[in-house]
Amino acid sequence: MRNKSVAALLSLPLIITSSLALADDTQLLFNSSRNQLGLIKFCVAEGHISNDVVAAYEKIVKMLPTPADAAQGDQYESAGEQGYSFDGENRTSMQDIADGTGTSVVDHCTQFTALTNQ
Repeated sequence: MRNKSVAALLSLPLIITSSLALADDTQLLFNSSRNQLGLIKFCVAEGHISNDVVAAYEKIVKMLPTPADAAQGDQYESAGEQGYSFDGENRTSMQDIADGTGTSVVDHCTQFTALTNQ
């Protein structure tokens, strides 16, 4: 009996670590998706894609597991609405991304349409 108790205690840090990693992944996925939603809204505001893409992507975001700090996603979405890809520390404009990849903002915006049509 004692061996089972010791084994259970020894495995507890692994379970906690796995849970924390999953929580971090959930937060990261949620924040990233909210930023992408903001970027899609930016693209709509710029007239590059239709508002239908926003509705389709909002459905996708609603299917994601909600992290402990869902409000953090507001900051990420807001940055996207201003035309910035945001990772929590760094903001990169859609124009800089387009310039760096030899494409245009319109090209990146139309990729969102393709993404939501899959």
